[in-house]
Amino acid sequence: MFLSLRYRFGLLQSSAAQQNVMLLQEYLMSAVIIIFGVLTLLAGIIIIINPEIIFGFLKGHLENLGLQILAIVARLVLGALLIYLSDASRFPLVIEMIGWLSIIAAISFAAIGQIILKD
Repeated sequence: MFLSLRYRFGLLQSSAAQQNVMLLQEYLMSAVIIIFGVLTLLAGIIIIINPEIIFGFLKGHLENLGLQILAIVARLVLGALLIYLSDASRFPLVIEMIGWLSIIAAISFAAIGQIILKD
């Protein structure tokens, strides 16, 4: 069910080109994981030291449409990257499932945001 996009669309490449693509995917996957980890660690440290910085910002900008759109786009981009780069990981099925969950969360957040804005 959760097969990579390359297998779904049957994109076949030569051996050398396939190795180059896999190498690029491994570097991109490492970069995505490092960036996501650093941002998560930074947010965790800020919440431990002074939680009002993050929570105050979120409370103050709860109705901000631009922030909601940014959150949706970030989830969509993260999900698409995880799905596309899942083959470069040790656990491709798990990474792809997390990518799909990120996309579902973005769609859900968009729907909830529209409902909240209508009220």
